[in-house]
Amino acid sequence: LLCLLWLPVSSGSGADTLSPKRVVSVNLCTDQLLLMLADPDQIASISHLARDPESSFMAVQANAFPINHARLEELLVLRPELILAGPYSEPRLLRFPGSPRLLFSHPAI
Repeated sequence: LLCLLWLPVSSGSGADTLSPKRVVSVNLCTDQLLLMLADPDQIASISHLARDPESSFMAVQANAFPINHARLEELLVLRPELILAGPYSEPRLLRFPGSPRLLFSHPAI
C-alpha cells in the first residue's frame, strides 16, 4: 500500500528522482502503516493517536517520532513531501498546498 514511499518522485528536471523524505501521517491507520513500512528517516510526524497503547499496536515505536494533531497549521511547519490521510481527515488537509496526498479509504464490509 505504501509503495509511494519507495516510488521515485520527479524533482522537476526529470533526470533525478528520489523517495519522499518528509512523510506525515494524520490518521491512526496510516500511522501504523507508515511506522511498519517506511524508513525512520522518512517519518516527519505521526498523529498523536499513534502513541496511545490502547489504540495503537505500534505505540512503543511511535514514541520515537514527533506527533501532530492533524491541524493544517502544524503541517505547514513540517513541510511534508507526502501526507497520508484517511477518508475522515480534515477536508483542508486534503487540499494541502504543495504536497501530494495519499488518501486511504476503508474497504466496504
